[in-house]
Amino acid sequence: MNIKLHLIAFLLLVMSTVSADDKVILITGASRGIGLETVRLLSQNENDTIIATARTPEKAILLQKLADERDNIVIKTLDVASTTSVNSAINDTLRLYGKIDVVVNNAGYGVFGPVETITEEEMLHQYNVDVLGPKRITDAVLPSMRARNSGRIVNISSIVGRYPSNVLPTYSACKHDLEVITCGYAFDNAAWEGIVFCIIQPGSVATDFAQSLTTGTRPVVDAPYDIYKKNCRTAIDNAVSHGQPADEVAAVIKKAIEDPNPDFWYQSSSAVQQLFDKHYKDTTGCGFIRDKVQLSRSWYNE
Repeated sequence: MNIKLHLIAFLLLVMSTVSADDKVILITGASRGIGLETVRLLSQNENDTIIATARTPEKAILLQKLADERDNIVIKTLDVASTTSVNSAINDTLRLYGKIDVVVNNAGYGVFGPVETITEEEMLHQYNVDVLGPKRITDAVLPSMRARNSGRIVNISSIVGRYPSNVLPTYSACKHDLEVITCGYAFDNAAWEGIVFCIIQPGSVATDFAQSLTTGTRPVVDAPYDIYKKNCRTAIDNAVSHGQPADEVAAVIKKAIEDPNPDFWYQSSSAVQQLFDKHYKDTTGCGFIRDKVQLSRSWYNE
């Protein structure tokens, strides 16, 4: 009985430290890159509590170091590919703090290579992480947001979700599906005006994401893609080496969280905005496919 009383007292103490004006912000994929920089930026507001999640937080050395420096960062284990893990993390956070004001669905996974070289299992795993992962998080947190008629869900997509990439076709497909599903959530929850959905669309970002890409393992009989894949890999590395700094993308995420009248789409840079504009003005798709095909043809040359 005493143990139960102590636990209740502890929970009440924790919940009392989070006022109605202070935000509880949960971020997935917080161990590196955009997620880590978003934790770093948002935790500068000492009144907010940042729930920084990672699949294997014991390996997230930089995140651990940042949490050691700032009292308002709470590291939590969360694997977006597991419904059990998601529900456990969300329910635990709600139990401790009484609310989740903002979710940043950032965790992602990429498979590199021509579509023909990617196995069904590899595509399904990518979809499980990149599309069903945010769905699991959103499904778990929405009931509590509807109860308060308050909440903001920020999904990290990519310009390739609207302007598909030559080098990451299945990743582009996942990001496109994520955007469409985000639209669905916004439509479905229109009766709750305090719940807002936003999409962030970065271009190339200078992180280690390219190094973490899995290469498709499906064999193709006539092996037509060897040179093509080599040049695709070079293109990815070049794009990342000239990519936008992750902290700039974090600043766009912060804007999406704090805007009183937020946009639905946020492109992370003027270069991405130009691609977005070009894509939507080309209503036939002819210019888009012509440019992309010409680029791909050039990658079959040594």
